[in-house]
Amino acid sequence: EEARRIIRDWVQWYNEERPHSALGYRSPVQYRAQQATQVA
Repeated sequence: EEARRIIRDWVQWYNEERPHSALGYRSPVQYRAQQATQVA
């Protein structure tokens, strides 16, 4: 169970929080927030 939690947390970090070069070294969360303010 602990291993599943550790893997789940890592996958979330990898996909949601780490900077992505394709997004200008911003995290997907930061990128979406910026896109939302530009559309509004």
